Amino acid sequence: PNQFKVVEKVFLALRRFLEPITRDQECLDAVKRTVKLLGESDAVLQLRKVFQDYPKAQLDLLENACFAYAMLAGIDALLKEATVGTVQIKSAAVQALCDLCRSFAELQPKAAEIRNCAAGLVASEVTRGREGEMGQQVVELQRRYEMLTGLLR
Repeated sequence: PNQFKVVEKVFLALRRFLEPITRDQECLDAVKRTVKLLGESDAVLQLRKVFQDYPKAQLDLLENACFAYAMLAGIDALLKEATVGTVQIKSAAVQALCDLCRSFAELQPKAAEIRNCAAGLVASEVTRGREGEMGQQVVELQRRYEMLTGLLR
């Protein structure tokens, strides 16, 4: 249990380093420098390990890990991990995409691509359940997807 708490706090701190407080150029430049420094370390490998070690963790941990992973490895890498991940990882990835799109206006040109990939994540979970049945986690994933599509209009 203590190890999990440490991992949770580390990814919360990592996200805070990577998420710009404002959209001014100085703040964005600081984030770019942080991404560059972390990209030169094994941070991406450690983030991937979280998806393997804690695939059904609380959404806060997974959201922070997904946000950091997308910042360091790219959105395409995050979507690839989410495609083979649990419904919790998919939901956390969609939430991270919402947060990224809110923080970085330059993602708007990729809106259609992001929306289509996220739709695939939702569809893969919806079709797993029996007809007319959806678990609470799938409903949450779907809600987050709807929020993402609203952001990307």
